[in-house]
Amino acid sequence: MKKSSNFPQAELEVLEPGFAADQMHSLRPIYNRKRPESDDEVQARITEFFDYCEKTDTRPGLELLALFLGVSRQSVYLWAEGQGCSQRRQEMILRCKQLIYAFLEQCNLGGKISPPTGIFLSKVWMGYVENASLEIIPGTHRPGYEQTTLSTEELLRLRQERRGLPEKPNLDDPTE
Repeated sequence: MKKSSNFPQAELEVLEPGFAADQMHSLRPIYNRKRPESDDEVQARITEFFDYCEKTDTRPGLELLALFLGVSRQSVYLWAEGQGCSQRRQEMILRCKQLIYAFLEQCNLGGKISPPTGIFLSKVWMGYVENASLEIIPGTHRPGYEQTTLSTEELLRLRQERRGLPEKPNLDDPTE
């Protein structure tokens, strides 16, 4: 028997007995359906998808949406970009993704999923990014701040003065 871990995330890989069987029993009928052809059929499947999520208390996701539509996840992304489908289908998929993302956001903000999972899904599914940049534009001036441009030699001299180093660095000494 596996020893219990002090780390809650370590237990996520452990499935309760019957979970996999219940999930497969629930998903197999969806898998066996034919792909919808018309936009009206796609709209009906999207409605069924969200009804299924509510009825079975299943979290909506893009892979499950693709299963309901009988297409690959890549097809769902291409439809969202307007490739290989009508404008109406593109709009349906975009609205569907928006609802999934809003649900994910509420789970994340409400503490219903772990922060690392929420952050990961926000980045991967919703395209969120973390970045900060600093742009220095030559010739700009902020009032109250003196702008000085120093040569490489002047910068090296200042570095040496502040560190108490000799004027000419000894390249054989790794501390300089």
